[in-house]
Amino acid sequence: MKVRQLLLKLKSSLKGFYLIAIYGRKVSSEAKCFLIELPQNKFNRYLYPLIYMIVEQGYIPILNLSFSEIAHLTHDPYQKLIIHNQLLYLKHRRNNIIKHITLDPNYFCAIKNTSLRTSILPISMHPLIYGEHDKETGISQGENKSILFAGTTEGQGHSKNQIFEGVIPRFKIIEFIKTLKNIREVKNKKEYDVFEPAQSESEFVIFERHNFNLTQDQLFKEYRRHSFFLALPGRGMPLCHNLVEAMFCGSIPILQDVYSKMMPVTLGHGLNCFVYKNEEDLKAISSLIQNLSLSEIAKMKSKVLDYYESNLSSKAVVEKLLNRKKTKFYLQAEGYSIKLFQQLRKDEAKDNI
Repeated sequence: MKVRQLLLKLKSSLKGFYLIAIYGRKVSSEAKCFLIELPQNKFNRYLYPLIYMIVEQGYIPILNLSFSEIAHLTHDPYQKLIIHNQLLYLKHRRNNIIKHITLDPNYFCAIKNTSLRTSILPISMHPLIYGEHDKETGISQGENKSILFAGTTEGQGHSKNQIFEGVIPRFKIIEFIKTLKNIREVKNKKEYDVFEPAQSESEFVIFERHNFNLTQDQLFKEYRRHSFFLALPGRGMPLCHNLVEAMFCGSIPILQDVYSKMMPVTLGHGLNCFVYKNEEDLKAISSLIQNLSLSEIAKMKSKVLDYYESNLSSKAVVEKLLNRKKTKFYLQAEGYSIKLFQQLRKDEAKDNI
């Protein structure tokens, strides 16, 4: 057994050596570098966007990984982008390291600790967005009262109850909305080709992926064509990347209070979002939107973009990393972050016995 493990490790190390030889990039001695420790590399989709942001802001991210750990990057489709997009930089004793940081996957545990909030890195857009749609912040097609939801509602864990107390699962909200009168569902290309958002009426517009799957270009078009976005929880957690994407486009998020509190900087009801506690609150928000003037909507959209630039943009994230007093930062690791949070709750329950 030990021999087999040693052979597997050797194979992985050789693969990592090969990847560095083919894809590794040398770093000039003048380049300003972040040396990044990943003691638990379980970050999946959210590591690549962070690496991308660091490079975009003119810095070099150097992952302090062994050969076998570098090979492990290829096991995840999103971490693999670090290699394929040539963002694998080589560590050298002459590197100009301006900051040595550690990434910790205890995102939800840190959220519970107010003293750690300034060390929490926010969720990002979907990894495949970066380099494709991340340069056109807030280009909107005017104000209206239409509320967009686009995404998965069946399978992939979205039909399961949330592990976070009080979070209403995505499918339950969609079921509720379908009982309302002010709703339009776009179910196929023929309907989409003639679709236009309502301008003066508050209505929910639903694109369910199993009916009609918007392309990335179409999705960002709809973010910008709708003044409001229904930001529903993700798979087994109260966070989802589509919140960041919608805010990037200037769409005003409507989200549950639990969701808002899971952001490092809480969103403000009536300022840059609308927050609901339950389904009836959501119905009331729809009525509230109906009574908003277009100038009020435009003002809120401006506040949304201010929030994005101050908290979610590449510039904001890298400025947080540059904080001299912080060396450990908490990054969302999806299912693994949830697992750590569940363990924390179990430990707390034992302590209370």
